[in-house]
Amino acid sequence: MPDGDADRDIDALLERALNDPTVHGVRITEKSLSGGEWRREVTILTNAGAVNKLLEADQQTKMKKLGLLYLVVIGIFVLAVIFIAAGLGLVALGATGTTQVDIFGSKISSTNVGIVSIFLGAVVVLVLIRKVIGLLKN
Repeated sequence: MPDGDADRDIDALLERALNDPTVHGVRITEKSLSGGEWRREVTILTNAGAVNKLLEADQQTKMKKLGLLYLVVIGIFVLAVIFIAAGLGLVALGATGTTQVDIFGSKISSTNVGIVSIFLGAVVVLVLIRKVIGLLKN
């Protein structure tokens, strides 16, 4: 069967299409593909241009959501790089201070606070990469 995200996208498109006075009918076809995958086709019967407007509006909504996602990801990445750069600066200056961090089951303790800053920046970058890859798969 089709996945949940595709169902939500199609449901949103159908809701908008059915509220459009230029739409005369809707036909949904599901086809089974090889490997157990499904393909859902939606045909909207309307006068010329109405379907394109609906599809363009949906595409613009998706692009706005992606734009916000990119902005958040870039912001978090910049902060992580600042953490790493600050840590390198603290290591170079020889800043001391007993520090212990327990994060995700990993424990790090150091007498140089810069090492811990580098560690936290690296953890943020790794978690960010994993989450972005997971989002892109979906």
